[in-house]
Amino acid sequence: MARQKPEEAAGILESVLTQSGVDDQQGVLGILGDLKSPRADEVLGRWLDKLQARQVPLEIQLDLLEASAKRKSVEVKRKLAAYEASRPKNDLLARYREALAGGDAEAGKHIFYHKDEVSCLRCHKINGEGGEVGPDLTGIGSRQKREYLLESIVDPNKEIAKGFETVVLGLSNGQFTSGIIKSEDGKEIHLINADGKLLTVPRNQVEERLRGKSAMPDNAMKHLSKSDLRNLVEFLAGLRDKK
Repeated sequence: MARQKPEEAAGILESVLTQSGVDDQQGVLGILGDLKSPRADEVLGRWLDKLQARQVPLEIQLDLLEASAKRKSVEVKRKLAAYEASRPKNDLLARYREALAGGDAEAGKHIFYHKDEVSCLRCHKINGEGGEVGPDLTGIGSRQKREYLLESIVDPNKEIAKGFETVVLGLSNGQFTSGIIKSEDGKEIHLINADGKLLTVPRNQVEERLRGKSAMPDNAMKHLSKSDLRNLVEFLAGLRDKK
């Protein structure tokens, strides 16, 4: 029907959008984004008004924004631009809040374990599997809110988990090395570098010691779409402590 009678389909889809659960709403918004019908623009325009009035469930906000971004309607573009302009300028997290809920945990799990560009598993451990450069994420969903999980990905240097700050060591030979301190004593400093390798640095070769950034890469969003981000947050939020 969407192809043969797009105007009629848009009306039916709006009804479903109003009365259905999250999964159906997300699917409907995806269809409306591609539907060749002025009425689809009207429906999305009304829902953008609701979004501006904070009347749209968080779980479908990203779907609404992505569907609206596909439209050529001047009015939809205007409303979309107005919403984007209303986001707080001094709050980095505000640009990504629609990724807090509504994701696909299985898709997020695939990103964590298999997306090489963000290397989650290389640095983090879940249930004994993974690296030690970053905090163990086993049961993280029981300890931290979704906002913390989202912020740790998009702005990792804002709040660094204790014990996982990097240090930069200036050596007597003029070189620098960096990593997370695993242990140290009067003779040696043992670091884990970004590749997860253990480095041993004689203390008498260290001339300078500087606090570095989070070991978490700060360019993760170059490799993740907002949908990827939402799925990853959903996966992490679902990692609960076993009772």
